[in-house]
Amino acid sequence: MRINKKLYIPASISSGLILFLILISSAASAAPVTCNVAGTNYQYEYFGQYPVMNLFGEKYVPILNDDNPIWKSHVNKLAKLVLDTDTKYNLKPGDKIDLGDGYTLKAMLVYVDSKKVWLEFEKDGMFVDDLIVSTDSGNGTLNYKLDNVQYENNVPVLKIHVNKIFQSAVDSIAQINGLWLIDYANTTNLKVGDKFKGYTLTKINNGVKQSNLGSLVFEVPRPVAVFSATPTSGTFPLIVSFTDKSTGSPTSWKWTFGDGNTSTVKNPTHKYSKAGNYTVSLKVSNAAGNNTTTKTNYIKVIAKPVAAFSASLTSGKVPLTVVFKDKSTGSPTSWRWSFGDGAVKTSQNPTHKYTKKGIYTVSLTVKNAAGSNTITKSKYITVK
Repeated sequence: MRINKKLYIPASISSGLILFLILISSAASAAPVTCNVAGTNYQYEYFGQYPVMNLFGEKYVPILNDDNPIWKSHVNKLAKLVLDTDTKYNLKPGDKIDLGDGYTLKAMLVYVDSKKVWLEFEKDGMFVDDLIVSTDSGNGTLNYKLDNVQYENNVPVLKIHVNKIFQSAVDSIAQINGLWLIDYANTTNLKVGDKFKGYTLTKINNGVKQSNLGSLVFEVPRPVAVFSATPTSGTFPLIVSFTDKSTGSPTSWKWTFGDGNTSTVKNPTHKYSKAGNYTVSLKVSNAAGNNTTTKTNYIKVIAKPVAAFSASLTSGKVPLTVVFKDKSTGSPTSWRWSFGDGAVKTSQNPTHKYTKKGIYTVSLTVKNAAGSNTITKSKYITVK
């Protein structure tokens, strides 16, 4: 006697198991990524240090009241770093520096006698402020601050260091050798649950001391590699455009084209110079991990075919049945056989019966998208 037993799973356990599996699946497809605030020296070293955070390939500066130490910066209130440089600029009146992101600095007047320069600060072509920098002590620094930047006051947004002011043979010159600027006009105030560059903010860690300036924690989905190409076949040389369609917001790409060449461009164009079938792979990565997909024999580069053939018999008594075999190279797509007795066939490997005595010349023409080729074998078949 067979006894059938049913396994009973209470509803509370089964629902808990389902939730557990969902959480495991979610964890496998995403990973926490911590972006730390770092104390960074200005390129013009005498400016000191400022807080900065690398957020997925771009630098952002947490908003900071200038009266506070950098560990008290607001890690979730961010402005993109536009410029940090110690490059030298020699400005005469009328000269303008493109600072980036729509910000410019223009020298209006240079006063050699009083060692001052009048600079006009603009954003997107609109006047922001007049700035006067004095070099009475040999050089001069301007720390330009604004109030109400994400509801914070006394926030440094622009620093300028004028190294010297002098008279050239023609013009009055102000030499600037230190510039720092944040995009105060386009700031971000992040809250837990917000998306930033497609990533979800899960935790805000405020700074507590100089050695711990704070951080942001994001849930970053692992990327899944997907791509397409146009065209996927054609005659050589074949130029193919590849398009990344990966999910999970990858930040780097590595393409392998199958002919020994690679690329790290997101959407590359590649030229195939030889006929053949090429396997293409794409590896995508982000802060959470990487993924690779491979398409075997994905790109087919066609060359003009070269006709070749053989026959099972080349002589015999009438009636003579001969099996012809195509041995052409270059992947032909059509065939035309002429058997020398007026008969023609278009199959790849035809069988033909000769019903009269004679000596017959056989020819084969093969074609593909690249062109055609013909081979002729004179007096190839002898029928006795």
